[in-house]
Amino acid sequence: MIIYEVNIQVDLDMKQKFVKWLYHHIQEMLKFEGFLHTHLAIVESEDSHSQSLCVQYYVQDRRLLQDYFDNH
Repeated sequence: MIIYEVNIQVDLDMKQKFVKWLYHHIQEMLKFEGFLHTHLAIVESEDSHSQSLCVQYYVQDRRLLQDYFDNH
């Protein structure tokens, strides 16, 4: 299994709208072959103007992750 990690920094004034979009996006990502499940974490930060998020996609193997990169 491969973990594909995406780290995101979002301005606080956009956080609520972005997180709503992100939940939908994660569901769409799980439709790709080999994407098994995800984990979304809010990362502690000293920055009072933005929020850090970390999305980990658990992918069956490197070949299927590469297929995602190459074709989507």
